[in-house]
Amino acid sequence: MTWFHLNPTLYIYIYIYIYVILKYTWGVSRTKLSWLIPSLDRVWVLTRSRSKALSNFPVKDYPRIVIAEEAEWRNCIQGSTVVVNLAGLPISTRWSPETKKEIKNSKIRVTSKVVDLIDGSQDKLGPKVLTSATAVGYYGTSKTRVFDEQSPSGNDYLAEVCREWEVAALSVNKDIRVALIRIGVVLGKEGGALAKMIPLFMMFAGGPLGQAIVD
Repeated sequence: MTWFHLNPTLYIYIYIYIYVILKYTWGVSRTKLSWLIPSLDRVWVLTRSRSKALSNFPVKDYPRIVIAEEAEWRNCIQGSTVVVNLAGLPISTRWSPETKKEIKNSKIRVTSKVVDLIDGSQDKLGPKVLTSATAVGYYGTSKTRVFDEQSPSGNDYLAEVCREWEVAALSVNKDIRVALIRIGVVLGKEGGALAKMIPLFMMFAGGPLGQAIVD
């Protein structure tokens, strides 16, 4: 499978002061916060487990982060400028029927709740932007096709999850700007897929990872 962005140049201008990031587990959240925090006045990390969030974002390393559990989500979201939704169970586990259902529900349920909280904000005080994660699994898989942002969705389980995930985010109030991020495999030395693959290569058991192209 090959996929690429139609516009490979991305310019990011940060005018925001209050930021909310929703998360369940380690992923792109910590890396994202490392370069965002210096530009922000306050960052709330919304989670369902304070202990897990604190292990990922220890106070001594992230003193400007405020950890908020589910009961506090409303005030945090409605008092923010931008919401970044990265919530959802990871897919890097054995897929039993129950796990597949839980993965799908975790992403869609939380996104729908975020949308409801944003829609419940007062016009001049609530978030202006919702950035919501999805995945390149939206496109399905192919050994020959090249995918871009205009490509249709696939027909497998991950494509179904991504479609419904995006629909949930796009149902937010039309006055809110929505940015969907179709994320591929997250590679970072602190965790994620790379941490699981490195030991195999260290034992000379690794192999080709594929021929995906990002232009």
